[in-house]
Amino acid sequence: MTFVELKSLYEFLSRRQPVAAAQEEMAAIYEKVRKAGDTDALRLSRSPYKKLQDEVRPALIYAVSELPHGDIQFHLTDKGPDATAWPDACSSPITIEVTVASGKVRYHQMKALNEIGMGHGFTDATDADTPEYIKTRYEDYRAYSPLDVAKNIEAGVHTCVNRKATESHRDHTLIIYAPSLQLFPSQDWDRYMPELAHGLPQSPCRAIYLVGGTFSGDVCYRLK
Repeated sequence: MTFVELKSLYEFLSRRQPVAAAQEEMAAIYEKVRKAGDTDALRLSRSPYKKLQDEVRPALIYAVSELPHGDIQFHLTDKGPDATAWPDACSSPITIEVTVASGKVRYHQMKALNEIGMGHGFTDATDADTPEYIKTRYEDYRAYSPLDVAKNIEAGVHTCVNRKATESHRDHTLIIYAPSLQLFPSQDWDRYMPELAHGLPQSPCRAIYLVGGTFSGDVCYRLK
């Protein structure tokens, strides 16, 4: 994918537009990335795709689920919020902050996928652990249960919520992108998510959503 094409995409996304239009453009860009052979860099959220993977995609999962007929604008800067959305023409804007749960663990998973064609699957490490521990746990292949995945997601979510528990995030909508959601059985989704929401740490954010990609499609669940 050329620099000019990516620059054009970022310019497009930085303007207010319908959520459906942003979703369509993103799908086209991902196809161009695959055809250009840049999938490895995309998986690792490396430049120039970092904001695309870590900010745009999670916010779009939320917007497509919760505001399908609204508008969205991505700010694509190093200052928050990451995006602003409007449910409809008459509604007040929603400021969106995006964070990734267990991003360091995801890096090891994607690195293995690039190198050997398959990822680890599951590790019980989180971003709150040291890099050495994460690497050690990542290399410790073992069987896991839905409860193991649930506890790991909960630890990652709590780390994200606590990290964003500042006055600068007051009244923002916090979007937590959890890559490990794809390992959690869909049949347990409705039972587990209320438990996760009930145990959520205090937060000044107006709302908190957990989003991710699963084998059956993208998912979005409101925790607060």
